[in-house]
Amino acid sequence: MLIQDSAVNTLYTKMLSMSGFAARQGQVDFMNAATSTFRNGGISISEAGTGTGKTYAYTLPGAIIGRETNKPLIISTSNVALQSQLMNNDIPVIENVLGEKIFATVAKGKGRFVCWAKVEKQTANPDCNTIMRMKNAGESMDMDSIPDSVNAKKLSGVRVTHQCKGRTCAFYEKCEYQNNKAQVKVANIIVTNHSYLLTDLSIGGGILLPKMSDSLVAIDEAHNLPNIAINAFSEKHLLNESMDELGNVQLFNAIGEYKREIEMINKSILGLNTNLDEMSMLLENSENLQRSGMIVYKDGVIPGGLMSRKDKIAEMSQVLNDRMQFLSQTLDDEMTDDDSPYIANLHATIYRGMMENLKVQKVWNLFGEEFEGDAPVAKWFKNDTKREDIEVGASVTSAAKRLKETLVDSGAAVVFTSATLCDQHGFATFKRDCGITKTISEVRCASPFNYKENAALTVPAMRNDPTNVVGHTEEVIEISMKLLKPKKGSLVLFSSKKQMLAVRDGMQGTFNGQIMVQGELSKKELITKHCQNVDKGITSVIFGLDSFYEGIDLKGDYCSTVIISKLPFPTMDDPVFLVQKHHIEKMGGNSFTDLILPYVIKKLTQGVGRLIRTMEDSGDVIITDTRLATKRYGIDMLNQLPDMQRHILVEV
Repeated sequence: MLIQDSAVNTLYTKMLSMSGFAARQGQVDFMNAATSTFRNGGISISEAGTGTGKTYAYTLPGAIIGRETNKPLIISTSNVALQSQLMNNDIPVIENVLGEKIFATVAKGKGRFVCWAKVEKQTANPDCNTIMRMKNAGESMDMDSIPDSVNAKKLSGVRVTHQCKGRTCAFYEKCEYQNNKAQVKVANIIVTNHSYLLTDLSIGGGILLPKMSDSLVAIDEAHNLPNIAINAFSEKHLLNESMDELGNVQLFNAIGEYKREIEMINKSILGLNTNLDEMSMLLENSENLQRSGMIVYKDGVIPGGLMSRKDKIAEMSQVLNDRMQFLSQTLDDEMTDDDSPYIANLHATIYRGMMENLKVQKVWNLFGEEFEGDAPVAKWFKNDTKREDIEVGASVTSAAKRLKETLVDSGAAVVFTSATLCDQHGFATFKRDCGITKTISEVRCASPFNYKENAALTVPAMRNDPTNVVGHTEEVIEISMKLLKPKKGSLVLFSSKKQMLAVRDGMQGTFNGQIMVQGELSKKELITKHCQNVDKGITSVIFGLDSFYEGIDLKGDYCSTVIISKLPFPTMDDPVFLVQKHHIEKMGGNSFTDLILPYVIKKLTQGVGRLIRTMEDSGDVIITDTRLATKRYGIDMLNQLPDMQRHILVEV
């Protein structure tokens, strides 16, 4: 018996028979771990290499056990591509295996939906008219399924917001947002993203999604969860920009039936902006800020002189928020389609001001917190020379405490998985960052791909390492020109936009192919054009930055070569990273081995993983950074990469 649970084993065997695939040991190991977790509760961690078939390994037992226990399966991911794969490919396969319909839906934030009441009023917008005609013809859509013929950027003003009128809206029965909320309550499988999951957990859980304790939970692409959680509990704002945005509310004439409320709001804005202005002037005269460009409070403690100012700003921001919320809710309740343009403009202006004030409030409230669990809260002031403004920011530096309280210790059965959860410390870093202290299983499932036969990793001999930026860039150009395969697709990954553009400029004119750079087109458009080029026999190369290290799935000739320009070390001037680094060292740890190296290993493994996506794929990975071979830490990095043929410090 492949799977120890007889019910799951029976249907897994059926799935293999229907698909014609042979059992993969990694998938079997993972499915046993997931099945045990969903049956018995607790936490399991499974690193599943590319090609393992990890989505089936948790979706099949989750669907079976969810049906038996009447619990929904919540699947959280970090990118839309995997959500589409689950909904369009994997779940339909599970339905066929079960022989019955699975009610599955995608849960996402209100900003991903179209407000048809707003669209109806935008008669001068041809794109709004187009989608309204489609809606009236019976089509259903959200912001993620807007047809290519429509300029989605011109629809940003018609997204669903907190102003949603709910049941009083004329479009309530046909509203995708309202329908989605209803579907989430009764679905068998709910696919969502990490940000939406964290939002639900941050407001108590069981509000946007079913309660964790009443669900089966699979966290895919879990390596991203700790940092997404940190970002969810961080905020920053620009002093002058915030004052300007709030000042726009002040400029609104206080007339009509809401005169008193507007006057009270304007009074609060005056007080808040006065304090923000004083803070701005204080920082503009700070020799420390002007000299270094950034002040970071690494121990989570701000000077006593800032405490009183922080308290005033936080208090005034809270009062302003209460007054804006009251007026906004009043307008929500009382607005009709026949209201004057004045009322509609007031509503929109108050909303924009409220959103800006919420940023101010969150930052300055975090300024009052020294620690989140055992980790300091980062606070910083930063000169933004491009916008001639001063950034004020605050962030937790570890989300472990909150993840432990809201997810890990929620009583839910939770499966954490990704292709890159381990580093040189095994699972220890991931467990630390998620607040996991006890697991029922920890499994590393090897990829079934034959890397040794189908892929080669080359570290070319080079005259310069990345510390010599100009010389290294010239060599990256030379090596790329030599090794990029004609009439096939390639991916070149950079850690620096400046170097990426320099390499692009250095290759143009002599490179016999097409180079497409991240940012010139949307990700979807760029990949589509790239594949079209390869289909036509044109040499096509994608140049990408950090976000292209994962979520890019180019099979066969669409990606025959991956070049990684240099080891993807984190940005050393990031204030959150600086505080994390300082805290580890203060506690007697080694920030390089405990923080920096795990980051690089996971990021590098993701980048290398772009090459081989199927059993039939083959190709080359070239890493143009000799530190991988000449530094001691290079061994730790190489040990975590797939077992490809290796050509180290060779002439190319």
